[in-house]
This record gives sequence, structure tokens and C-alpha cells, in this order.
Amino acid sequence: MEPVFVVNTESRGGQGHLGQKIAEPIMAEQLLLWSPTTDKQSLQERVQSFVQNGARDFVACGGDGTVNALTESLFQSGYPTHKFRLGAVALGSSNDFHKSRQSQRNRFPGLLNFKNTAKQEVLEIEIDDKKLVYANLNASIGLTAEANSTFNQLGWLGKKMKSWSLNLAIGYSILMTLLRLKPLTVQIETDHEKLNCQTLNTQIIKQRFFAGDLSYPKSAETGKIDLYIYNNITYLSLFSGLVSLAKGELPRTKALISKSTRQLTITSEKPIALERDGEVVTGCKFKIRVSPQELNVCQELASPSLKP
Repeated sequence: MEPVFVVNTESRGGQGHLGQKIAEPIMAEQLLLWSPTTDKQSLQERVQSFVQNGARDFVACGGDGTVNALTESLFQSGYPTHKFRLGAVALGSSNDFHKSRQSQRNRFPGLLNFKNTAKQEVLEIEIDDKKLVYANLNASIGLTAEANSTFNQLGWLGKKMKSWSLNLAIGYSILMTLLRLKPLTVQIETDHEKLNCQTLNTQIIKQRFFAGDLSYPKSAETGKIDLYIYNNITYLSLFSGLVSLAKGELPRTKALISKSTRQLTITSEKPIALERDGEVVTGCKFKIRVSPQELNVCQELASPSLKP
């Protein structure tokens, strides 16, 4: 059976329809057009119908949020996730999901070779002991989470800036967020300790890339999560740290607490925003671990015109 192309028609400022043009030469009838803000039926329900009809290969055409939404739909399908194979076509803004793979020079880099896949770990996030969500890349609270929320709501000005420069739009979002950002009072429990923190930014990293050109020096080890807590840090030091991350370097500040852990719990007395793969949720308690389930993900970046 040919792969199902899940096309986010709202990605890249409404240019997601380009994903349909990419998919049509391969198999038009295996096409799922998805509009996150207007579709009455959830993506999970629509993906479920394809799964019940035997589909096991899926391609997310959109940004990191689209890949995340499709991943969650597959994890919630009730079928063993190791039987699925996931590809992607980069139609979003940052497209961090693609950055750990070798990139060919292409307008829309695509992970479409289903003969070359590898198992990928996924973060499992439980919100307030109730709801489960997932992340392919990373999660955060504080600056990164709030800046993502700002970035997603920039409106016409944001679309203009994104068309000029993605890093300009990201920088503007960070600056606007810093002007109103306040420290979060949270307790963070890792494998071995509990930390009471006043943090302006805390990042939970599985894959090292996030937000345009920002990245950490390495991704987390198998079965583990890398935790970076900016605790009791000044705004100037936090901004300086972003400059280091733009170079792929670890910020040099004593306010940075870095840990490697298999699981962690973040607790706050008040609801706070948590971002995962660019999408924001709220809650007072977040339990995060590497999911015991894995996905098979295409590894080779190639032209979207190639047939799997």
C-alpha cells in the first residue's frame, strides 16, 4: 500500500497546498488534507480510518507541529507504533525535524525513502495526571515556550517577517517575549533529585535542534532526556545564552543547570505553558519520559518527486 500523505493546508502561511502537488504524482487517493483550525473531525479520527484500512506508512507535509500531530495520532491509534513508518516533507517555518539528517539542496526537503528507516525515540508527556501528548524533538517552559506562542500568533506582521527571514521573525518573537517575561516558580524532579527553581527558561531536549538556527551541541543519549534549567538567571545572561545557542554552543553561565535523566516531573502551583515541537499546552504538572514505544522514521533527505 502506498503511503498516506497528511497535508497541513495552513502550513507556511497557507502554502501547505504545495504538499498536495508533491503527493499527487505518487498516489492522489492516499491524500489527507488537514486544516487544524477549521476541520470539525480531529486528525486522530481521520488517521484512524486509514490505519483500520491497512495503512502503515505516513508522510507529514507541514512543519514540526504537523509531524507532531501525526505522531500523536499514530500513538493514539491503538496499533503497535513500531509497525508504522513515518516520512515528512518540510513545509513549515523552522523544520527542526529534518535537521539531524543530511540535507540535499531542495526547496522542500523530504524524508521519503521508506527503504531507509531507523527507530526514533519520542517524548511522552502526561499533563495533570490526565492527558498524554508527545514530542519528537523537545519541550520547554519559560522563554522558549512563550516565544513559540508569540511566534504562532504574529499575524500579518509575522507572515511578512517570515517571508523576509525566519530568524528575524524568531528574534522579534523572543524580544517581545522578553519584555513581559517573568520567572516561573517550579519544582523539577529528576531521577536523583528535586530542584526548587526560579527559571526564566527550561528546556527538555531529545533532539538538539530548535527554533531556526538555535541548537545545543548534542542530542540526548538513547533512553535519556537532556535537561537545561536557566535558574536565577539575569535577562542579559539569558540573551547572551541565546547568542551561544545560535552558534550551537552551550551557554557559559553559572546559572545554567544541566542534567541527563530518564524521566522528570515539573510542578507549578499555577498553570504554566509548556511547548513541545512548537505547539503550546498548559497545565500545573508535567511528567515527561522517553516513551517505551518507538517509530520507524525515514532517514534520507531527498527530492519530494522521488517515489518511495
